[in-house]
Amino acid sequence: MKFSELQDKQVVNIRDGKMVGRVEDLDLNPADYRVQSFLVGKNQSVLRTFFSLLFPVSRIAVNLDQIVSVGEDVILIQPPTQRNR
Repeated sequence: MKFSELQDKQVVNIRDGKMVGRVEDLDLNPADYRVQSFLVGKNQSVLRTFFSLLFPVSRIAVNLDQIVSVGEDVILIQPPTQRNR
């Protein structure tokens, strides 16, 4: 699959059905050039996007083992469980 086919797809958490964001970039392993994770831009308001200099862009890394399914328009993920410390 090409990155251009993944770019801008919605990423949805299957636990709560909420949209996490959209695929913006890939994180590659420099040793073998394999994809380690997707960088997902979090949902942001129009104002936050417009004033991006005042509000830095926030991204999260989604590891490949978190991906449940890649559909035509959406990527479903299952984030790791939070453990009580």
